[in-house]
Amino acid sequence: MRKYLPVILIFLFAGAARPDNLPVGDLLSGVKPGPDGKIDVLAIFAHQDDETIEPGGTLIKLKKDPRVRLYILCLSKGEASEAKFFLHIQPEYMAEIRKKELLSAAAVLGADDVVHYSYPDHFLNQADQGELLKKIMVVVEKSDPEIIITHDPAGISRNPDHICCSSVATRAFRQSRAQKLYYTTLPKHLYYLSGFLTQFHEKATPVWPTLKVDVSGELTLKKLALYEHATQRHYTFVAISMRQAERMKYEYFALAETK
Repeated sequence: MRKYLPVILIFLFAGAARPDNLPVGDLLSGVKPGPDGKIDVLAIFAHQDDETIEPGGTLIKLKKDPRVRLYILCLSKGEASEAKFFLHIQPEYMAEIRKKELLSAAAVLGADDVVHYSYPDHFLNQADQGELLKKIMVVVEKSDPEIIITHDPAGISRNPDHICCSSVATRAFRQSRAQKLYYTTLPKHLYYLSGFLTQFHEKATPVWPTLKVDVSGELTLKKLALYEHATQRHYTFVAISMRQAERMKYEYFALAETK
């Protein structure tokens, strides 16, 4: 597969440049601040790096608004990354490195707090879903967000962890006082191009974007945040998605539910 990498990158970047008719939007539009005048945003993702690859520029942009507090919740340990084979390290050591990478990337994104759970990587859907929901609700109740952001129901890559995270985060939104639920997603042509690279084949239905956020002014910081996930950038196939994400002037979201 690696010998085809230059061709794959050309197709991905060409796809990213393809025009679309989506409106340029703002995730804060129509959101009422809390009693303290703040708008709390909770990003719930399955793995370390998901928070940067998919909505990183938007999170940076949101934090430019002084009303915004940003919380990041990561559900898995990340020990399954193939980087451990190149680095010749044990899975638990891989997990520790990725946890620290997440903290460094979150600092670049401007996160006010990061919560990191330790569910086994690639096995999130085999966890007790009721217990997982309760643990997510602990963070939801503490942060009391106005906005929740998570994977779309097919997780772009059809990774079962992404799909599970989306499902449980959606249930958490419905039990919360949050006003808006956003899914990170891509236009169809980019979604299918990204899907071409995946090793997963879970059955799930994608959700297409309803708006895009202009992150052209945030790309330098987003790139820095991506660099903080060094093991994934240098020793995994995820690097392809990272390089695509570095160059995309827009990030895409579906407004999934409102209250």
